[in-house]
Amino acid sequence: MKQKSDAIVNISSGAGRFGYPGISAYVSTKFAVECLSESIAYELEPFGIKVILIEPGVIKTNIANGMVIAKKSQSPNSPYSYIMQKMSTSFEHMLKNISSSSPDLVAKVILQAVTNENPSP
Repeated sequence: MKQKSDAIVNISSGAGRFGYPGISAYVSTKFAVECLSESIAYELEPFGIKVILIEPGVIKTNIANGMVIAKKSQSPNSPYSYIMQKMSTSFEHMLKNISSSSPDLVAKVILQAVTNENPSP
């Protein structure tokens, strides 16, 4: 605040803008980051502090290796089994078919945002 300039960078996700079945906890936390960023941007603007929100889409990483899916939701008797299978298949398909969305690309976007005087909204 003393400098009257600085930036805070928050990383959210494109999933923070819409609700998706089967990943409600993930989507909720990303939505919270979105709202927090917007709120503190208003609060910090008078002090010359920019809040930058980065919302990557699907990025080719090993995120699927750490995913835990409740066994009950995968059971054929579960009312969620169909939607969970569909979500899993869609996610795998997206990760396999992404060619240009890499962590390096996200890093470049972040660097551009913090070094640009007026980052894109």
